[in-house]
Amino acid sequence: MIIGGKRNTQSVEIYKRKWQSSNRCFGALTAPLWVFQDLQESEVCQEELALKVKQLKAELVLFRGLMSNNHSDLDSKIQEKAMKVDMDICRRIDITARLCDVAQQRNCEDMIQIFQV
Repeated sequence: MIIGGKRNTQSVEIYKRKWQSSNRCFGALTAPLWVFQDLQESEVCQEELALKVKQLKAELVLFRGLMSNNHSDLDSKIQEKAMKVDMDICRRIDITARLCDVAQQRNCEDMIQIFQV
């Protein structure tokens, strides 16, 4: 400041100190506001993440249920096919045994005819 043609350095220093002091106070007051805003944003992010985790867990339960149903359906189809194959094998064994019986009976009849002559 200029007073009477001279610069008053003492006044400038006082204003400078006041400005620095108020600037420090302003900085001290705004820092908690930034922290508070960061906390609010992080809470919102945590809530969103928690919701996504719940959704993913529900989807996982559904997926596991579908997979177990598919496996049980597949297992039952495999068991049905295995039973059909077993039945076919048993039927073939029975037919083979019956054919052997018929062949043996025929051989016996042929032998009886041969010896009867």
